[in-house]
Amino acid sequence: MKKKYITFNYKKEVEESEIDFEMHSDLKHDYEKEERIEITTRENTIWRGESYPIKIDKMIEMLEEIKSFGCNYAEIMYHNDHIGYIVNGLEIRLSTKEEIKEKEEKILKSQEKWEKIQELRKKIKEIEKE
Repeated sequence: MKKKYITFNYKKEVEESEIDFEMHSDLKHDYEKEERIEITTRENTIWRGESYPIKIDKMIEMLEEIKSFGCNYAEIMYHNDHIGYIVNGLEIRLSTKEEIKEKEEKILKSQEKWEKIQELRKKIKEIEKE
């Protein structure tokens, strides 16, 4: 089977936290009056998972920031402790010949170490039997 090597280069992380406060502010929610927010409808929701609404302009801003660092892909993760999102910007591309060679050398060294460890374990067992 032929292998295709791909390089994932993490270049920038952007975080937006406490987005619940921003939404509540936009909706003129007053915490000091101890107002309670009650959602009356949530139509057409198929599956919410772990998430919280974020303004589209804020998400575009986050994506534009990572794009300015040369990123062509994004990982978007929800941070439930801070009610927000972490966006990791990545450059994903085919690996260079040098990167492939380096990766294969690491794999080979790892295999050689594993084989040496197995040999030593075998010798230890033989010595224990004596």
